[in-house]
Amino acid sequence: MSEALFQFHAGWRYVVLVAGVVALLLPLFALRSRTVGSGALRAVRIFTIALDVQLLAGVVLVFLRPFFPALMGHILMMVAAVAVAHLLSVTLRRRPPERRTPAFIATGVGICLLSIIAGILSIGRPIV
Repeated sequence: MSEALFQFHAGWRYVVLVAGVVALLLPLFALRSRTVGSGALRAVRIFTIALDVQLLAGVVLVFLRPFFPALMGHILMMVAAVAVAHLLSVTLRRRPPERRTPAFIATGVGICLLSIIAGILSIGRPIV
């Protein structure tokens, strides 16, 4: 079971990265119009859910597989990415529509993606 979960966790990162790139590109395309469409908000939600699934699988793996020191950096970067994603989601939900700017969304998703990339690289895994 541990190996199957590890393979899921390793493969699901591509789903997270693709969802993150989509959630980053949609608001970037909307920068000219300065309005955020429902597609960008939906993409952020999907990205956050994919990230939550990845975190859950990672937490279970921490208890099932041997711990090594580089894993600490991975865990910290991933928890930071999940925290930023959830802060972004909550902020977007609470803000009135006219204050949901594409730049704000792109910045939040960009920070998440940079944290994810740093976390993947911290354990010596390739991004793609």
